[in-house]
Amino acid sequence: MAPASRSIPVSELEAGMVAAEDVRTPTGRLLARAGRVLSQREIHGFELWGVCAVRVEAPEPADPEAEEATRPALALAPGQEEALRDRFRHLDPADPVVTVLLDYCRHRMARSGARPA
Repeated sequence: MAPASRSIPVSELEAGMVAAEDVRTPTGRLLARAGRVLSQREIHGFELWGVCAVRVEAPEPADPEAEEATRPALALAPGQEEALRDRFRHLDPADPVVTVLLDYCRHRMARSGARPA
């Protein structure tokens, strides 16, 4: 059985990910073969060649509780959590999809130091 894969934007690729399919330019030029472990240099090349997304092998599903325990705590700037809650105040925070969305937003805000628009 083939490993699970997912398509992600080039801007979210990280060195060490494995290409699940050949990576080609919009005109069809081969940049990387399936199975290749991607380097930061190659990822930068994908951006330069206009590649929008790459299908990568998805890691094996992990135990969510163990993953949560090993995830580093997010350090949001003062007021960011309140701004995020205000932004999504119309959504049910108990909904699993909303929980994932809020976690994603917290992660992005912590990485960039940005405030929600």
